[in-house]
Formats: sequence, structure tokens, C-alpha cells
Amino acid sequence: MERKHEKVLLEEIGRLVDDLTQARSQISRTIDVSKRSLAKLLPESDRRTLDIIMNILVRYYNTSEEQMAGDSKEGGVMRARRIFGSLGYNRTRASYAYVGSIIKRDHASVMNHCKKMANFRDTNDSLYDEYLEVEARLDETLNMLGYIGHKRRDRTDK
Repeated sequence: MERKHEKVLLEEIGRLVDDLTQARSQISRTIDVSKRSLAKLLPESDRRTLDIIMNILVRYYNTSEEQMAGDSKEGGVMRARRIFGSLGYNRTRASYAYVGSIIKRDHASVMNHCKKMANFRDTNDSLYDEYLEVEARLDETLNMLGYIGHKRRDRTDK
């Protein structure tokens, strides 16, 4: 009798695992569709600008996109991530959440990057000098490509 009960429980656990696996798969597909839908709402020029910012920062800090989106606390990676969040938001029409999704951070992190960059400007921190240098490289690249570029009044402009 006890063996039969164990067998029934194991079968039920197997069904639950299958249900969870199927639900997880459906959630992943829904998230992928949502990301693609959001990306379509952002103009191609802004998506391209975000790619350019990422490429400039990867070269400038000798890092990789994977490190930028990872958990590294290394100084150069953190600096690159902060500049990406601030420039990505301020130089495109992308939302905080969209910019954050590229570096696997939430919207609050990108908001913090923008706020911190304004503080660094006011305190003459060297990170703000790096921000200005990367922004100049971005402007040069966008001009070469013939992009007009978007610039919102950001937290680093007074």
C-alpha cells in the first residue's frame, strides 16, 4: 500500500515539474516578444546610437559587452556602465528601462547613473572628464554617419 502511495506522489511531482517547465517556457517566449515589441518602438537611429555608445565604451575601457552586462565590480567596467547608462538615456529617446536592459540593470540603476554623472560634473570628478571624452567621440561618429542625433535636456546639462 505504501509503495503505491509513493508511486502516485512521484507521478504527481513529475506532472508538476512538467507544468512548471512549460510555464517557464511560455514566460520566456512572452518576455522575448515583449522585448522585440519594445525595440520596434524605439527609432532605428536611437538603437544604432546605443550600439555606437557601447562600442566606444568597450574600446575606451578595453572591456566587453558581456562584462558590461555582467556582475563585474572592476573599476573600468563600472565606469563604462555608468557612462553608458547616462549617455544612453540622455542621447536617445530610450527609456531608463530600455537602456538598463542592454546592460542587464533596472531603470533605477540608469536613473542613478544619470544623477551621479551630474554630481561628478559638479565635483570635477575624473569620471565626468571621461564622460565628456566619450561623448565627443560619439558626436564625431554620429557626424561621420550623418546622424542628427537626439539630445534631451539631461541631468548633466545646466
